[in-house]
Amino acid sequence: MITMKSDRKIYELLKYMLKYSKIIQISGMAGLGKTTLAMTFVKIINSMNEIGNKSIYIDSEHKFSVGRFDKINYYDEKFTPKKVMNKSIFMVKPRNLFEQEKSIKKILLLNKGSTCAYDQINAIILDSASNFFRNEVYETNRTSYYMELQYFYEYHIFPLLNFQKKHDCIIIFIHQITENPKEGTKPTLHNLFSQVQSSWIHLKKEEDYNLMIINRGKEFQTVKYNIQHQGIQLINYLG
Repeated sequence: MITMKSDRKIYELLKYMLKYSKIIQISGMAGLGKTTLAMTFVKIINSMNEIGNKSIYIDSEHKFSVGRFDKINYYDEKFTPKKVMNKSIFMVKPRNLFEQEKSIKKILLLNKGSTCAYDQINAIILDSASNFFRNEVYETNRTSYYMELQYFYEYHIFPLLNFQKKHDCIIIFIHQITENPKEGTKPTLHNLFSQVQSSWIHLKKEEDYNLMIINRGKEFQTVKYNIQHQGIQLINYLG
């Protein structure tokens, strides 16, 4: 069971990240709680905003569960613990790169101007940011690969960044991990996404515990954490 103290730590962590950038990138191996952490952030983000209460979740991995989302505890601005049914998330589940691009275009088109189709959007989450690119684009021809990469940035990533800048919402990119003999373990398409000014949270598994590496500009913190049904429990986060 997540305690009031640990819930408040997640709230404080999110506020700490947002002071640096409203773009947060989460990376890590499978099973370390990337989606759970993002869903926890979404609930807090929706509760922090008095005007809008909508977030859009682009689920390219089809791992999002409404049941899990409803069970996650979160805090309002007075640190009151809440565990209620939350219907303030709009979810899309593209099946390939083409559908992902189409979904992003539709979201941005429907929310063009001052009136948003889904009320005011607090956050857009792309989980994971490079899943379809990794599975559909192969580095067999270097020139072709970089042309595809440029197209991916221009029509999948840049529109979201531009929307964030215009509407001052929050963007969360979730990344899978790629093993590279030369560069070691890094988020997929790290060279591309590292150019985006943002905060990073990298999740990794140590022998006896899970470790969260928090990178906010030139500031680094390491925090132990547990994954539970009610969300992520931070063990030693001091703020």
